[in-house]
Amino acid sequence: MRFFDLATLALVGGAGAFKVTEHDKLAALGLANVGIDVAKNGYPNPGQCTLKNVKVRREWSTLTKPERRNYIDAIKCLHSKPGLTPAGVAPGARSRFDDFVVTHVQQTYSVHGTANFLAWHRYYIWAYEQLLRDECGYKGYLPYYNWAWWHEDPASSPLFDGSDTSIGDAGAYVPGRNYTCLPSEAAGCPIKLEPGSGGGCISGPLANWTSSIGPIQTKAKGIKPNPQADGLGYNPRCLSRDVNKHAAYRSRDEVITELIKNSKDILSFQNRMQGDFPTGYLGVHSAGHYTVGGDQGSDFFNSPSDPAFYFHHAQIDRTWWIWQNQDLENRRNAIDGTITFLNSPPSRNGTLNDTLTLVLSNMAISYARDHPQGFTNRIEKVAIVGAGGQFGKHLTEALLKTGKHTVTAMTRTNSTNSLRKGVRIERVDYSGENLDALVDVLRGQQVLIVTMAIMTPRDAVMPNWFGHDAANKKLCDDSMLSPSGEAIHAEIENLGVSANIRLVCNFWYELSLGGGPDRFGFDFTKRSFIVFDEGDVSFNVSTWAQCARAVANLFSLKQLPEDESDKSPTVSQCSNRPVYISSF
Repeated sequence: MRFFDLATLALVGGAGAFKVTEHDKLAALGLANVGIDVAKNGYPNPGQCTLKNVKVRREWSTLTKPERRNYIDAIKCLHSKPGLTPAGVAPGARSRFDDFVVTHVQQTYSVHGTANFLAWHRYYIWAYEQLLRDECGYKGYLPYYNWAWWHEDPASSPLFDGSDTSIGDAGAYVPGRNYTCLPSEAAGCPIKLEPGSGGGCISGPLANWTSSIGPIQTKAKGIKPNPQADGLGYNPRCLSRDVNKHAAYRSRDEVITELIKNSKDILSFQNRMQGDFPTGYLGVHSAGHYTVGGDQGSDFFNSPSDPAFYFHHAQIDRTWWIWQNQDLENRRNAIDGTITFLNSPPSRNGTLNDTLTLVLSNMAISYARDHPQGFTNRIEKVAIVGAGGQFGKHLTEALLKTGKHTVTAMTRTNSTNSLRKGVRIERVDYSGENLDALVDVLRGQQVLIVTMAIMTPRDAVMPNWFGHDAANKKLCDDSMLSPSGEAIHAEIENLGVSANIRLVCNFWYELSLGGGPDRFGFDFTKRSFIVFDEGDVSFNVSTWAQCARAVANLFSLKQLPEDESDKSPTVSQCSNRPVYISSF
């Protein structure tokens, strides 16, 4: 979770253009502290980032009208471009904008109430910013919405006033609504939030915006349910809001200033920011979301479906940055908390060495050049379950022969299989009694090629598919193997740590030739042969050696293209997709 802090200096930009609040003064003080730190210790990476060339994020109201229109055009572009999320992952994802929504939905419980909450969302909005610039012609940097400036009447702010330089209005007014109970009626309703000024579909520049994912956990009433339990089915409807001054009041300047000044450590800061519902404290994070409100904005999972999400979280990130800069020595790399939502189930503490991951990372981080310093654009560490098996031996040989990979074989504690020289051996217990030990073995691995259970490394998992076309739904429905295989792929994607890649090689020649009449039709015992489809239909076959070479070559590709001009094949192009191979 290490970040180059000077790159986030942009989050204070424009703070004095409208009104100067107390927390804006703290931002200026923090910026001065950064200057002192640079004078004392120098730049971490002076060749790439200095105070002279740092990128500046500004409050929406401080942008010129042409700058605002450029941003609005860019998000419309992102919403109109076809998405890269496979239909098997999220049928409701229809655009590049939706790709980001899916990422947030799938990782909600691993990036909220956790040690990585602030860092992951910093990474997430940065990736979104890069996509706007790289694919949709946005010239600036991600703007933020300063809650304090507009808390008295957020609906009249330049962001929500419905003008041609806004992102739409507060939503059509829906009368007769009652208060929203937070977190729930069952919890005793410690927070009662009166309805806002809207509640219905928005008008303005985004009036024709279609939201296709969710709802999952919205506070809005009467929303058409999603056809899938996970909320990722196709459910087209308007973008609605209920811009709410009652929620906005809970993110006024006094609240922000108190948060920054009185939080002496990162745990108290992030916990206070996220709220303490049982005591009636909403927190600026929740207050910002309920200021937007509506179907999408009030949905814990689906809130990025409203473009207002990114303005709110840019201000969240700015607030964290201000807090960090009050005491750089002790706060720059401060981290606390566990890796599960509210530590349920109980889990280990998060660390600075944990990798921040976007589920569909190739969709968000388009180019290797955009990754933080130290990123290696190749697969080096590969773990294999079943390295001593019939196919595993060929696979291990092929990977080592490239000279580009270190191979770790995960074997049972009582395994007697002999393994090729040069393979690192890790003996593990697959019984499930010591999952932490299994995870420790995988930590640091980039790819896991697996024939058994799932415990994901950083980048990709290749499950034990090795068979028929994973993209052919009818064929998969007819196969006895597909339901369990699909469950594995869904588990990998929902876990939100890795992508999965399936090798479609059709029948294995060596295995099928001797597999009896149900495979190639040969019954060597009876010296007979069954002819299928009158012998007129051809099919593809692959050998173990050819499949092994294909896998080794795939993971020898670059992970990502270097930049826009790099058209070479990459591993990222295969994320959550089948890869096809045939021998004859």
